[in-house]
Amino acid sequence: MKRIVIIGSAGSGKTTLALALASRLQLPLTHLDRHFWLPGWKEKDNLQFLSEIETIAERESWIIEGNYSQTLPMCLKRADFFIYLRPNRIRCVLRVIKRHLKHRGKEREDLAPGCPEGISLSYLQWVWNFDKKSGPKLQGHFDAFKRRKQELASPTDVRIFLGKVDERKTS
Repeated sequence: MKRIVIIGSAGSGKTTLALALASRLQLPLTHLDRHFWLPGWKEKDNLQFLSEIETIAERESWIIEGNYSQTLPMCLKRADFFIYLRPNRIRCVLRVIKRHLKHRGKEREDLAPGCPEGISLSYLQWVWNFDKKSGPKLQGHFDAFKRRKQELASPTDVRIFLGKVDERKTS
């Protein structure tokens, strides 16, 4: 595993898993949100965003986490491992609320500078409806991916997966 793509709903654990894998595998980590947003939650020019991600995807090794479907084709073209996090929507919404309470008004390392943690009803609705609205397209990318891939639906699945990564490292 030298180039890993991680997708899933907000609150699915993408950042947590990406950080764990980056540490274990000593791979550089890219959070797509850090590249998409400008200070004050302003969207970056789409061509500039895509150009940045294409440059990152061309590197020898990386972990890229985030849900920007327009970046998936360029990332998956080079990826050798694809992870789709699929916890249930209740877990995702609760994690988003917990994250908000923990980081309210503060900047997180996975977000762009000048974009403090916030929450809104529309964002919670987006998380709640993620599988229905975004899921089919992401599932299509996942199903079509011909190299190694893993779908993880629970914290137990993630722990088992990370345990296997640790086993491979020591053997």
